[in-house]
Amino acid sequence: MTEQTNLDRESATPVAGTRAQLVEATLVCLRRFGIGGATSRAIAAEAGTNLQAIAYHFGSKDALVSEALVLGIRRWLEPALRILRTDMDPIRRMRAAVNELNTAFERARDDMPVYLEALAGARRDERVHAALREVLDEVHGFVASQIQDLQRKRIIPRWVDPDAMATLQISAADGLAIHATLDPGMDHRAVADQAIKLLTALARSPRARRSRGSSRPR
Repeated sequence: MTEQTNLDRESATPVAGTRAQLVEATLVCLRRFGIGGATSRAIAAEAGTNLQAIAYHFGSKDALVSEALVLGIRRWLEPALRILRTDMDPIRRMRAAVNELNTAFERARDDMPVYLEALAGARRDERVHAALREVLDEVHGFVASQIQDLQRKRIIPRWVDPDAMATLQISAADGLAIHATLDPGMDHRAVADQAIKLLTALARSPRARRSRGSSRPR
């Protein structure tokens, strides 16, 4: 049996009802046909319901697609976010979270074209744009807070801008998704390892040591 991807697999906590069935069916259709090809008829057929159910529960197919996209992305990210919420050693926590992201990336590799299609078309679809911004803003805030925590523990220097670094890391992840789509043989774990080494190397730089030294109480 082949391993299911994140967009195909069931939620860890299944929710009964037509609404949940439609969301899950939409995730399946997005992976199979892309955003443009995931028609109302295809989604209803996959869910085993009628077309009117989409309008009744979501108002429109676009609203359903937006909710499904958010759910799919949250499923990719949640295992890593759970680790980042723990109180383990910051460096171990970061490495464990990146490892979870790598695992999620491997499961969702075939789903990346859907995510990239959503990003590319977000400016033309206000509802998809708002849905993606909701998730990305949440992740950005979470990553920035982790960087601030590393600064409080003097693991990385104060001159690192948490918001800018969080944006850089998220942008790098998006770039990684693009390259993985173009080059399926790319070693994404090696790339992620380089990112960790680059971030932790900041703490060993002369400028970082001067920053830590100047912040000590006199």
